[in-house]
Amino acid sequence: MDGMPRSSKRWRLAPWSIGVLLVLSAISLGSFLVTRSMVRSEERQALEQRALDARQTISGLVSQLRSGLRSIGGALQADPSPESFDAAAGALATGGISIAVLDTRTTPPQVVAAAGEDIVPDLPLPDEAASAVSRLTVGQPFAPTAVFARGGARRLGIAQGPPVAPVGHALYAELAVEPFDAAASERVFGPAGDVDLALYGSDEPDEASLIYATTEQLPLDGEVLAQPVTVGSGRWTLVAEARQPLADPLSRAVPWILLVGGLAGALLATAAVEGTVRRRDEALASAEEREQESLSILDAAKEAFVSMDADGRIIRWNRQAEVLFGWPADEVIGQPVAEVLVPPESRRAHTEGLSRYHRTGEGSILDNRVEVEAIDRDGRRVPVELAAWAVERDGTFNAILHDISERRRAADARAEAHLRALEASRLKSEFLANMSHEIRTPMNGVMGMTGLLLSTELDADQRDYAETIRSSADALLGVINDILDFSKIEAGKLELEVLDFDVRTGIDEVADLLATRAHAKGLEVVVVVDEEVPVVVTGDPGRIRQVLLNLLGNAVKFTDVGEIVVRCQVVARAGQRVTLRFEVHDTGVGVDEDFQRMLFESFTQADGSTTRRHGGSGLGLAIARQLSELMGGEIGVQSAPGRGSTFWFTVPVDARHGPTPEDRLATPVPSRARVLVVDDNHTNRAILTKTLGLWGLVPAEAPGAAEALRALHEAAAAGDPFQLVLLDHHMPGTSGIELAGHVSKDPSLGPPAMLLLTSSGDLLSPGTLATAGIAASLTKPVRQPVLRARIAGALGRTAAPQPPRATPTTDGDSTNGPLGGLVVPARVLVAEDNSVNQRVAVRMLERFGCSVDVVGNGLEAVEAVSRQPYAAVFMDCQMPEMDGYEATRAIRHREAATGEQRVPIIAMTAAAMAGDEQRALAAGMDDYLAKPVQLVGLGEALRRWVGAEVPAGPGSPATTGEAATAEEHVGGRPALPVLDLTVVHEVRLLAGPEAGEIDKILDLFTTSARSRLDVLRTASAQGDFAAAASAAHALRGSGAALGTPRLVGACSAVEEAARREDGPALATAIEALERCAHQAAAALREAVANA
Repeated sequence: MDGMPRSSKRWRLAPWSIGVLLVLSAISLGSFLVTRSMVRSEERQALEQRALDARQTISGLVSQLRSGLRSIGGALQADPSPESFDAAAGALATGGISIAVLDTRTTPPQVVAAAGEDIVPDLPLPDEAASAVSRLTVGQPFAPTAVFARGGARRLGIAQGPPVAPVGHALYAELAVEPFDAAASERVFGPAGDVDLALYGSDEPDEASLIYATTEQLPLDGEVLAQPVTVGSGRWTLVAEARQPLADPLSRAVPWILLVGGLAGALLATAAVEGTVRRRDEALASAEEREQESLSILDAAKEAFVSMDADGRIIRWNRQAEVLFGWPADEVIGQPVAEVLVPPESRRAHTEGLSRYHRTGEGSILDNRVEVEAIDRDGRRVPVELAAWAVERDGTFNAILHDISERRRAADARAEAHLRALEASRLKSEFLANMSHEIRTPMNGVMGMTGLLLSTELDADQRDYAETIRSSADALLGVINDILDFSKIEAGKLELEVLDFDVRTGIDEVADLLATRAHAKGLEVVVVVDEEVPVVVTGDPGRIRQVLLNLLGNAVKFTDVGEIVVRCQVVARAGQRVTLRFEVHDTGVGVDEDFQRMLFESFTQADGSTTRRHGGSGLGLAIARQLSELMGGEIGVQSAPGRGSTFWFTVPVDARHGPTPEDRLATPVPSRARVLVVDDNHTNRAILTKTLGLWGLVPAEAPGAAEALRALHEAAAAGDPFQLVLLDHHMPGTSGIELAGHVSKDPSLGPPAMLLLTSSGDLLSPGTLATAGIAASLTKPVRQPVLRARIAGALGRTAAPQPPRATPTTDGDSTNGPLGGLVVPARVLVAEDNSVNQRVAVRMLERFGCSVDVVGNGLEAVEAVSRQPYAAVFMDCQMPEMDGYEATRAIRHREAATGEQRVPIIAMTAAAMAGDEQRALAAGMDDYLAKPVQLVGLGEALRRWVGAEVPAGPGSPATTGEAATAEEHVGGRPALPVLDLTVVHEVRLLAGPEAGEIDKILDLFTTSARSRLDVLRTASAQGDFAAAASAAHALRGSGAALGTPRLVGACSAVEEAARREDGPALATAIEALERCAHQAAAALREAVANA
């Protein structure tokens, strides 16, 4: 009994459910009626089609009889004999068909001739047929069909008069069949199938007019189809009735399936809707309960909760909102949020944001956490973190507001601390820069004077003391540089350059720098660059060089015996992006695994004794790690005590389309020439053998003199002698030069051409080499282009000149001077406020043959340049009265105003922080030398900007006459020399021994210069200063690459005038540039021709 109310409630249908039931039932009934009508229509169409087929069969039968009568008539007209009739009628008079020729002049018509079973000749035509024949007239040659019964069979008669039949005669055909005979019915109607057919000979079907039928159950009284059949001028009637349904069972079942299925579906859908409605009601009730619970929870929450409706009015306000903003809920419910919480300056944005959400459904602060300011009851600003979201079902908005006042105060404190840290970092950087300047200034005096001292005649002890001073100063300078680099990296102020550079050249240069130190310790330095490494890549060559130099320097420092191998290979490639791995393997002391993780930390070394034995700040590897990571790579080490170490780092770079390794080694060598490599170092032999094999040579190797002599004799005896021998100079037992002497004196060996591989400290005169039969010596590590050129020359393919290479001066030999005898007979100005630095600079410059004037500040430098033309100015950057930057700008301004030739200004500064070089160049200086200034660096600057005379000597290029030394005077100032012969000589070496290669380079330069000058003239005429500056810059680069200082200076003058947008000065500068370009081209041709 307790369940009855619940049961009755359970089965009470909701209005929605009743509506669904009625609609779906109506749809089901409608579908039933429509599909049943479609099935009936389909059956009707099938019945009509069967009746149409029967009509066509009947018409065909009548046409067959008429056609036969026409044929007989045609035969009789041609031959009216009985025989002709029999022959013509015999084929037609079969299967119940009788044919007769009637004389229509008698009444009834007389049968003249007959064929078939039912008509007898020479007798009158039966009355049933005579009535049809009697209707024949001249205008009606075809009589309608006669239908009659005779002899128990149904008769169908057809008469055909003239002109088909002879005049006065008629042709008559009669078909007799049993009315219900199946074969006869099929002949008349065709296949009946599931349809009963009856053919009547009148418009009104009755038993008397029945011709044929497919069933004896007549009349057909079901759902029949009656259609007229026209025969001649008469009309028959065809009646069709389906014996059983014509549609297939499935089609007939579809309406009932739809009806039953629809009603069942309606019941199921009604039940589903009823369940859904009931669940919705229950869910709504549950949601209301949960909402009440949520409101209770929100009231107890520690965060402020606020809801507003679609119009922006507050509808919920929890207790924490009351606490945070000071408003009780009953006072704010129904009030606009904008007036209660939003500050005045933000209310317009709030209103526009609400309106935009209603238009587009998007809100800038919805579903995000944002920090905003609200106002409390007293108008105070309250910083809050706002998390707001929209409730789409009722169009309301909810928000949780978290008080972040404490967070703001903490953030402000952190920001203030950060500013203090930045200021401290700035002060530290400034302190380091000042300390660097203060340290480098006396260091400049120490190192400069030590360099000058070492270039004089000293005894052994004096030279040892001076060398100790220089090495100690170098070490101190290295520590200073490490500290500065570390400071810049730590402060995040170290910027990477993005430049195109040659990987192999960079590695070779680093190896060259440390080769002397390595060879002094008896170490071999080997460079291996895999063929897959691109020649030209884009990255920061300076920082890569710094890391590699640090690793190689450590390897030299910590290795006492053995070898050092520098390797570069590709470890990853993705399109143009290539990751290079640089490795430095040594056979030194090695590092314990426990210390390997500490090696790359600041101020850390594996062993305290290491510092005492080898020196170092412990910063080098830390800087190398930070630089590697800054370039996007990694750094690591593989080592074990007593087994040496392999330090490596990776750098991602972009490969550039440029020369391939094969292009870089363009000098041809004889293919398949046999070469013997003699070296006691296995690594050297392996690398040389592999390299020679890649070049198409046939290498063999020997570890010493005895093995080499044996290999040479065996090859000569076999009739396949070696054409070339590569000899290491330092080998145990018999040295390379001694082995060469033995080979050259043995006529049975040929002898072969020989090249000697020497260390950088070896001093071998040309006479010594010639006596031993050695074609040339090469200093290790040997660069591949140089080695290939020397091999080609030694094998007789080309005579590649050997470039001069600077070697250490010997005691008592101070006449060579720095840079192998570089002489710069020019007047230069030194602007320097420190007396020690003044003296060092003067003595250094005088060593190069310069005439030097000295001033103590920038103001005096400006006055000196205005009074006296100088070939170059060496400018300190920090001086009293006027610093070097301001002085340079003043000089450049005066040059622009007067049109005087631009004087090269080289910065000499003890500052070494990031941006110092850029600041100097931006002020208008042309070059930058960091103190302490090295003698070699100073000489290179002189050669670049002033030009040089190199006295002719063995292995040095000849002077090219007046083209190289003649100077023009522009505005009273001596101009730069036309050519820098040293650079020209280097270009010749890079071009290789091919006779036409240097000519191609010069032709390309001439064509390019002509094109740039055309652009400059056009740009000057049109006032396009940007195009003029760009063209002059491009031409300046070409001129610098080929060693044409005067052309470079003229290009700089054009660039300066273009930057000032001074049209007249630009036109004058371009005219001077044209003259310089013609001079440079002519001088280059002459220098190449005379070389």
